[in-house]
Amino acid sequence: SLEDKESVGATQIRVLRSTVLRVTQFQTESCCDRLTVNGRTYSGNTGPVNVAVAAGTTIGWSTDYSVTYPGFTICSGGVATRAPSRAPTRAPVTSPGYFQVTAATPSSTTCYTTSSGTCFTDGSGN
Repeated sequence: SLEDKESVGATQIRVLRSTVLRVTQFQTESCCDRLTVNGRTYSGNTGPVNVAVAAGTTIGWSTDYSVTYPGFTICSGGVATRAPSRAPTRAPVTSPGYFQVTAATPSSTTCYTTSSGTCFTDGSGN
């Protein structure tokens, strides 16, 4: 969409339980849409694939709303665990959820959790 370029939206997503991020979709505007995880910024077609995040981590999302792309959906890939002398395995996803949207400016920013908090998305594009 050709919305006001001065408009900026920002959202914070809190990680409730340690997990590895599984990106199911990631296509944002390279110049002006930013997802920040563990201090690293992702944009364009490069999302945080298989990035481990600890409980209490804040993930940031910002957009200028100038151009609409398909957006992103990121889910928990389960908890990375290690068994003695075996390769890492992933525990199944269980309740409660992994993510919670804690702050959004403006309040109409479309970033929300889905699948009982096991995923978060910016909806159908920003």
